[in-house]
Amino acid sequence: MANADYYEGTGSLRMRGYTTSVATMLANKIGGIGNISFKYKIYGTDSQIPYNIDWSSDGTTWINIGQITANSTVQTFSFDLNQANARIRIIAAGTNTSNKRMNIDNIVMTDNGGLPVSQIPAIIPASGNIYVPIAVSITAGSGASIYYTTNGTDPTNKSTPYTEPITVSTTTTVKAIAYETGKGPSTIVSATYTMASATEIPNIAGLRSITLPSTEAYKLTGEAVLTLQSSTRNAKYIQDATGAILIDDVSKKITTTYNLGDGITGIIGTLAIYSNMLQFTPVADPGAATSSGHVITPLSLMLGDLISDIDGGTGLFQSGKNHNLNSATNPVLRTQYSDLDYIGQSIPTNAQDMVGVVLVYNTTAQFIPRSLAEMVSTGVSTAKENLKIFAANGKINFEAEAGQSVEVYNTVGQKVLSAVTVNGNNVLPVNAKGVTFVKVGNRTAKVIL
Repeated sequence: MANADYYEGTGSLRMRGYTTSVATMLANKIGGIGNISFKYKIYGTDSQIPYNIDWSSDGTTWINIGQITANSTVQTFSFDLNQANARIRIIAAGTNTSNKRMNIDNIVMTDNGGLPVSQIPAIIPASGNIYVPIAVSITAGSGASIYYTTNGTDPTNKSTPYTEPITVSTTTTVKAIAYETGKGPSTIVSATYTMASATEIPNIAGLRSITLPSTEAYKLTGEAVLTLQSSTRNAKYIQDATGAILIDDVSKKITTTYNLGDGITGIIGTLAIYSNMLQFTPVADPGAATSSGHVITPLSLMLGDLISDIDGGTGLFQSGKNHNLNSATNPVLRTQYSDLDYIGQSIPTNAQDMVGVVLVYNTTAQFIPRSLAEMVSTGVSTAKENLKIFAANGKINFEAEAGQSVEVYNTVGQKVLSAVTVNGNNVLPVNAKGVTFVKVGNRTAKVIL
């Protein structure tokens, strides 16, 4: 039989409801509490008053397990708590302006006998500011039943059952508790979401002009175009007519899938400097692209010509490496992201024109190419001579042998046309403007449409 503690003597415990009265009957019972029971009745002829019975594992967060109202008849309160670490309190449910007294006697608490408690549930995401409505998920042990509240009260197995994510669109505290068969209820967990507003900034130049450090959130109200993205840290590079910025999204707040050239409006995030690079860290998903198919004309920069294979001499692009440009160590070509298509491909042995973005690390400018198709030999005149390529009236003209594959890419790395050549002069109508990259067999050139 489980051990029991008895609190019974020549006199009973008297509680008075003149102000909020509290009786903490146990600090920490060895072995935990299995069942709690006691007898109670009103004192003398005092009128009835309700008292709450609460338990806590830490003496700070209290969970209600019942409410009693005494009368002139001796009544018994009993509850199977089954908690490995627990303390109990009895507290008047309200305040009164006159004596409302109650006697308590025969208090018995049994050990919980080693009965395990249910796994504490997890609320995702954690507490914090929110800027748009979010979906809150609650998980617990396999087979557990989860109950929750959103009105600030502590949940029990009489509260709302959790069956699907909860939409939170205002400042809200979500509390949850789990119950598993053969186990005691879990500790209550909570998460508080505060609906906040972000400072609106019209363009990227405005973001870049903000004085740092800053703890504010900013909303980019203008549209920005996606120019490069990677699964590494969920990174995205965006630009508008006023400037460009890196989105560092390691927490994966942005869940919408975008294509290069998509326009995105309403990005909300915070700003910080990492190793001298300004980063925009999103706090919410901006939603579907507001436009698509944008063609960004690259800004011409002289970063260097010849790429030096200085990391192992493999002759192949490896991720996370710096490659010198014209034997100089600043700027460098950086293979920052492992999911770009040139990783594992041969490093060009001659001078190249490339399209990419610039990352800053401390004092080093790192040029990150976007795609293999946008690595073109700088000997454009030679390529033109070999291909006899030129553009006229929205069409690309070139010489080739029959049966060669031809691919045309725009400036965001999207393939806009593919075909098979005929012998002699080939004429391809291309729906693209600006710099266009043409690959015929193993020869590549660029033209401007």
